[in-house]
Amino acid sequence: MTGYISEGIRFYRVAGAHCEMADADSQNAYVSVIFAAMYIESVINEAIFHDQIMTKIYEECSAKGRAAIDLDIYNETVPFLNKVRLVFEHLNAGEYTQDIEYIELSHLMTLRNFLVHLKPVGQLQGGLPERKQCRKTLTYLFKNLRIIEDPYREGVHWTDVIKTRKVAEWSLSTVTNAVAWMYRKTHDDRLGNHTFHWHRLLTSGETGVK
Repeated sequence: MTGYISEGIRFYRVAGAHCEMADADSQNAYVSVIFAAMYIESVINEAIFHDQIMTKIYEECSAKGRAAIDLDIYNETVPFLNKVRLVFEHLNAGEYTQDIEYIELSHLMTLRNFLVHLKPVGQLQGGLPERKQCRKTLTYLFKNLRIIEDPYREGVHWTDVIKTRKVAEWSLSTVTNAVAWMYRKTHDDRLGNHTFHWHRLLTSGETGVK
């Protein structure tokens, strides 16, 4: 292999463009959330690929007589957060699950998944939802960050309360902060992590490339 094609930054730019177009009530927020999540997953996949983590995993599993298919980035059933764990473990990043960047990234991926795999909302008499979907993340956005209105009040669908500029801005800042955080957590003073370093430069504007 002589190299690889990195296209994930396109998704970041799409998320950013729709964030700029979003207003107080805008479907552009949906695009920002989904494309920001697509971008950060592409970054993780690049890190696994570029740093040959899969090769190391296969070698280790082969030596122990174990299968590694559940860690393969080309296996579409592998959960995103499993990939994050894989990268951090093999780059000796230490504990990370209590970091605010990880917590917000987890909420972003949850929100993205509920949008992409949207399910019907049953309503009780009076217009209250029968079941509170995406409850943990929406509660976090409502009570912790205070960037959405109450998603479960009478006559309101949860997808309506997230289509705001504030949510679009949050999704973009979440992945921007996540890239910088991943770089700091995995940085090797001798070599650095090329994937996270490159994306940190791109998302911070330090390269001058837009």
